[in-house]
Amino acid sequence: MISRSNLKLIIGIGLLTLLVVFFDQIPDLILGLLHLVYELGHTLFELFEETLDFIIETLFHTGLHETQIIVFYIMLIIAFGAFYKLIRVVPRWCGKIKQSMAERYSEQKAVMASAWQQLSLFGKIKWITLLMAGLYGLSFLFF
Repeated sequence: MISRSNLKLIIGIGLLTLLVVFFDQIPDLILGLLHLVYELGHTLFELFEETLDFIIETLFHTGLHETQIIVFYIMLIIAFGAFYKLIRVVPRWCGKIKQSMAERYSEQKAVMASAWQQLSLFGKIKWITLLMAGLYGLSFLFF
């Protein structure tokens, strides 16, 4: 039986292989999924609008133009209500995100500092050398 750590390693290698092999397809996949979400949202909006048109026409026996005006103002009220609720919630969300990012940063900083202090002199030199070689390699890519 495959242990959990070996299974994670196998899955990671498989995902990395897929990433390398299908690298040029990833943007198309992401854009296709975004387009699908947009189309579904538009279809749901049209369904809601047509349902509201039918209900208004049936209940109030109005013509096409009057129904469209009533539906427009109903949807405008719904949009303003949703926007108002969003304005009320977003500052709270931003505060929570900012707090969690600060906590995560301080935890990671402590872990990194502890790991750096535990390294031997040779280990520190090796990390600095790897960093410099990586930056040198990236300089060929960008300059």
